[in-house]
Amino acid sequence: MNSSKKTFTQSVSYVKFKKQTQDTFDFSVLVCSAVPVLKRNIILFEKGVINEITKADYYQPKGDISSEKQKNINTDLKRRAQGYKNKLCKYTLLSNFSFFESFIYEIISELISFHGGIDELINKSKCRTLKNINSDDSSVEKNRRRLRKIYDVKGHAIGVCKTATNNLKRGDYRFPSEMFSAFGLRVISEKNSNIKSFEIPDFLTNGFAFELNDDSVETFHNIRELRNKIAHGDTVNLDLTDITEKCKFLSSLAKDFDQHLSKHFFISEKFV
Repeated sequence: MNSSKKTFTQSVSYVKFKKQTQDTFDFSVLVCSAVPVLKRNIILFEKGVINEITKADYYQPKGDISSEKQKNINTDLKRRAQGYKNKLCKYTLLSNFSFFESFIYEIISELISFHGGIDELINKSKCRTLKNINSDDSSVEKNRRRLRKIYDVKGHAIGVCKTATNNLKRGDYRFPSEMFSAFGLRVISEKNSNIKSFEIPDFLTNGFAFELNDDSVETFHNIRELRNKIAHGDTVNLDLTDITEKCKFLSSLAKDFDQHLSKHFFISEKFV
């Protein structure tokens, strides 16, 4: 992933994603602080150093709590605290990956809305294509004729073809690969509505010319596969430091894609 030194305006979708991921991190910090304090207080209560434990905000029995009842509550809390780090890892990764999936859908939807909706975006592309197709400019046809049905160009013909190509480029001519854009826009819109997580890297690179190296793609799929194992209830041993790094990777990927779209795609065509 390549991060540009210049920062462009962040999308609404990315700002939302950033807050969601920060909230999960804040919660993780809170839990990692609260559970050890709770364990310590239970030990102090059992040793008689303190005679009560602060009541929980929720899930607390109504009425007065006797010493015996508090002992039973403590036993239950100790049971619940077992393996809390592994559980926290699971829920943190599940949340962050879901936030990332939603971010991809939302930022592309935001981009389409920025351009007036998918129909408006496609119509603009079609109009520019038809303008080329219906052009009666004799110089355009002259240059096109030199490039029509050429296969094995050699010698002097190479220079002729290059000149014709440059002439068309200077005239803002749309070459065949560009004339497929209207269809491509429709495909992107439809794919965005039902994209699967394993398709995301290809979707970003092929649909938006977003650069992802092989290591980044492999890292993403490793995270996705781990998410699937957790969601399917498979036994996994997790480390909070490692999970934090995985979540940071997703955040970095989201930031890079947001900046890529802001730089190259959130560009108004109102006056084109």
